[in-house]
Amino acid sequence: MPWRLHVTNRAIQRLDVLNDTNQSLLVVWTQPGRVSYVDLESGMMLGEKRLPDLANRTSQHWQTLLPDVPAPNDAYPPVLAGQGVLVFLTPGQDQRLYHYPRSGELYLVSSSSETRLGQEHRYRAVDLARETGMIAAVDLAGRLHVFHHATPAGVHELGLNPSATETITAVAIAKRNFFVAAGRTLLRVDADGRVQKRLQLHYALGAFACSPAGDLLVCSDRDTNVIRVYDSTSLSPLHQRHAVDLVARATQVQLIADLPPVMVVLNNLSIGDNGLLAFALGGVVCATDITQMLAIPRPVT
Repeated sequence: MPWRLHVTNRAIQRLDVLNDTNQSLLVVWTQPGRVSYVDLESGMMLGEKRLPDLANRTSQHWQTLLPDVPAPNDAYPPVLAGQGVLVFLTPGQDQRLYHYPRSGELYLVSSSSETRLGQEHRYRAVDLARETGMIAAVDLAGRLHVFHHATPAGVHELGLNPSATETITAVAIAKRNFFVAAGRTLLRVDADGRVQKRLQLHYALGAFACSPAGDLLVCSDRDTNVIRVYDSTSLSPLHQRHAVDLVARATQVQLIADLPPVMVVLNNLSIGDNGLLAFALGGVVCATDITQMLAIPRPVT
């Protein structure tokens, strides 16, 4: 199954795996508001769409966009990536969460209302649990803010170093836990905001993702592009391999295509519950799985 596909000559903006009973797709944001869809099994390109002015929160604009939002398998992407905005979608599309990374503003919008969340705060990283409507957001001081829909449900100190808060990579909600990647630190935080596990890494975090069920975490080394997979409960490393090695082992979908530049930084990752792994190097997308990686021996207890 491992394949690689040269999608664009510029850096990929975002990747998401979109599972469906009929067909699993890789959602590839090649530019703000421009998305391509790739069959996850074969690497075949299935189409491309433009979704203009995603930062516009008005209901009228959303209703205009809505017919073009579903992917070719009729599923809705979890996130839409626009110019300076990420739009998180609930399954019924009855609510949308708008995060503007540059300003740090966060808005929850429905057909009848709009609420700015944490008005006095700016947020570096945000995630939305689509099934429950729970929202996690990490502010500039490294605190975790939790909302149930538009209702604040707690602010939690994570004990992050000031240097780490400047390089917060991501926050993810899964398995009634919050996972935070910041600087050289991985955190597992429980539903009450208590830090249950803290892992200090020997490398600076680049990209980060959590599997949908919350069992696996995947990170990249910002300086070397080594990809590592961790058990989410213990934060123990399970597998690792250099991204270039995984690309080299993958079948090239096109007859003629360029390999990614050696020095390009990996900045997008996605991982499935079954260990399926997708990442981007420059404009090249690679889909593989953890069986192609090197297992890390566990210490004998």
